[in-house]
Amino acid sequence: MSDLDLSRLTVARAARALRARELSPLELTESYLRRIELLNPKINAYITVSAERARADARRATEDFAAGRIRGPLHGIPIALKDLFETEGIRTTGGAKIHADYVPVRDCTVAKRLEHRQPGGWTAELTALSQRSVVRAERLRRESLIARSSRRTPVALRRSD
Repeated sequence: MSDLDLSRLTVARAARALRARELSPLELTESYLRRIELLNPKINAYITVSAERARADARRATEDFAAGRIRGPLHGIPIALKDLFETEGIRTTGGAKIHADYVPVRDCTVAKRLEHRQPGGWTAELTALSQRSVVRAERLRRESLIARSSRRTPVALRRSD
């Protein structure tokens, strides 16, 4: 398959192709990495690309497939997370200039759960996020907390705000 064909596969179709050995995890990963390299300068969708880590994980998954070890539905599928999620050893900025060089020493809960619940999937990239979107998310979270604190429940009828 060409890179264009591979980039248009759904996750379900890619997983079926991997299990049917129509392609390998390494071929799929290399295809995505080439596409990212080609398009990212124009669209700036990825802030961090961990190509060597992705290739190493893809080689391990390819070996697993060859040995008949399929660990879960995402085994062999490259995964990209938003730059908001801390990923061990991968620069994570959260869209903020102040964190431009921040490299977490451990994974956040989302990254851990993806790895533990979907063994064999891996994070190769962190997608771009603007600082404004982080600020907006924080403002919405605060507004939600304020709205919740002003609600009355049978347990808190006498609470004053």
